[in-house]
Amino acid sequence: MSISNESSMSMQPPQGQMMQPPQGQGMQEPQGQMMQAPQGHMMQGGHLYMQTNEVRNCIIHYLRAPDGTIAEVERVFTGGAGTGGYKPISGEENAANDFEGAKSVILTPDRRFLFTTNGGDNSVSSFAVGVDGKLILLDAKRTGNIVDGRSGTAKALQYSPSHKMLYVLHSFGNPNHLRLMSVDDDGNLTPRPEGYTVNTPDKPNRVATMAALTADEKFLVVGTTFDEPAGHNPDGSPILWKEKNGVPYLVASNAPDPDGAIVFPVGARHARRGQVPGRWRRLPVVLPLPAPPARHIRPRVCRRRRGGPGQDRRGRQHQRRTDYADQHLQGQADRTVLARQHSG
Repeated sequence: MSISNESSMSMQPPQGQMMQPPQGQGMQEPQGQMMQAPQGHMMQGGHLYMQTNEVRNCIIHYLRAPDGTIAEVERVFTGGAGTGGYKPISGEENAANDFEGAKSVILTPDRRFLFTTNGGDNSVSSFAVGVDGKLILLDAKRTGNIVDGRSGTAKALQYSPSHKMLYVLHSFGNPNHLRLMSVDDDGNLTPRPEGYTVNTPDKPNRVATMAALTADEKFLVVGTTFDEPAGHNPDGSPILWKEKNGVPYLVASNAPDPDGAIVFPVGARHARRGQVPGRWRRLPVVLPLPAPPARHIRPRVCRRRRGGPGQDRRGRQHQRRTDYADQHLQGQADRTVLARQHSG
C-alpha cells in the first residue's frame, strides 16, 4: 500500500522484451504533465494505492478526502501476476493473508512514478502518475529470479533517487534475495545482473520479509522472518520449533541469535574497486579486538640527517622526543631505586 498527497508505482518480462499488458488493457501514452511534489498537508486529502495480488494483478487507486474517507477511482492492471490466494511461504492453497508485503507498492519521492511487485511471476511494474493521481502503465519486467513452483516471492521494494535504482526483495533466495533494476528518466526498467543474499554460512535458507533504505541512501537494511522456512499447522499458524539430532531449536530470526537484520552499503562510496554506483557488497561483521598490554619501549635514537632546514627541524623534534623519553625512563629508574632504599 502506498499513500500520497498527490500520487505513484513499476515491473519486467522474460527474454529482455517488455511484458505486454493484459488483453483489453492496451498500453497508453502518458497524458499531460507528470505529478509534481505534493503541496500542503495530509489534511488536504490525496491518493491511496494498493495491489490486489490477484492472478491478474492490478492496482486500486482511491481518492482520499480531507476527512479521511476514501473512494475508489480506478483499477489498473499491472501486466504481471499475483499469487492469487496461494501462500508461497507456507504452501497453503487459500490463505487469508496470502502474501503480505510491506512496501510492495511505493511512490518515488517526486511522485512521478509508482512501482509495485508482482509476487506470482517475480516481476515489477512501473506506472506514471498524472497530476490527477491516475496511473498509466509504463513498463513491466521480471526481476531475474526464477519462479520455482506455484509462485514467485517478489515482496518488497525500495528506491534510491540518487542512484535511480530499484531494489527488489524476495522472500526466498533462489539463490538471491535482492535484485536490482535501473530506472530511466521515463520510468522504464532495466533489470541488472547483480544479485545478493541474506543467507549466512550456517543459515543457508533464510526467509526475508522487508527492506528499508536509510535517509542518506548509504545503507539498505533487510529484515528476515525465519532462519529457515517454518512448518505450519492445519490452521496456517507457523510451527517455530524443529529438531536436529534430537535437539529442538527455534527457526524464528533473532531467536536466539541477534542477527535477523542484514546491512548492505549502497553506492560508490562503499563499493569495491571497479564497481559502479548502486552495486553492493555485504558489510562484514567486525568484532573488537582486545587492547595490547601497555609497556614502555625505549625509542630508537636516530641521528640528525644533514640537509635543508626542514630535515634539521624534523631531526631536532625527534631528538627532543628522544630526550624526553630518556628523562621519563630515567625518572622511573630513580623512583624504583628510592623505593628499594626506603623499603630497605
